[in-house]
Amino acid sequence: GADRNAILSVDDSLVLLSPSLRSDALAIAAVNKKEAHITGYQKTSTGQQRVAYWKNGKISFLTQAGNSNKGTAINVIGSNVYIGGTKDSNGASGLYLWTNGVEKTKACCLAQSELTSITEVAGEPYLAGRFASNAHMFNNEWAMSIAGPNTYADFIHAINKDVYVLGHANYNSSSDAAMVWKNRKEVFKLPLGDFASDVIGIMVGTDYYFVANFGNGGKGTSVV
Repeated sequence: GADRNAILSVDDSLVLLSPSLRSDALAIAAVNKKEAHITGYQKTSTGQQRVAYWKNGKISFLTQAGNSNKGTAINVIGSNVYIGGTKDSNGASGLYLWTNGVEKTKACCLAQSELTSITEVAGEPYLAGRFASNAHMFNNEWAMSIAGPNTYADFIHAINKDVYVLGHANYNSSSDAAMVWKNRKEVFKLPLGDFASDVIGIMVGTDYYFVANFGNGGKGTSVV
């Protein structure tokens, strides 16, 4: 609703990130208990959106107002703050990376596209996301498809020069599957037994962890 506002929770404390204007906090990178970096969007009084970046509760903006501007991924690696998101471009929505506030286009401009996760490989930012409904990986030079239509790349992780992407895809006529790609090749597939509303994956070392959310008859179920 119009009163929806982004907040930050630290232990038992709540910080209002945008107390006077409608906003959403969509991704967070916490360096420690005293340093939190957040991205998302803040709406203007006319209902348009600006890509918002909060550091320790203080807001700044990476774009002017637009119809679909929002930050959707963030990571802090050393002195670099990486933010991925979408911004209006020539009447459509493009994918962008901001490195310490400096903007660079990643892809433009097709529906069912977003950036979801950021890491570094040999000092260069690598991103996971979707482009035109296909799971994709992006770096400074290219955007490459990982899989075909109706696939999702949700998390990216580098071990030395090996790049892992976790996501999900349609498995068959009655089920989705959790997926892992290593250097753009499929190395793991786990059928989920149903269609998932979303699948969230993360890696610790070389181990994969997934949580999947399902909707059935108006009721939600989560499975780890």
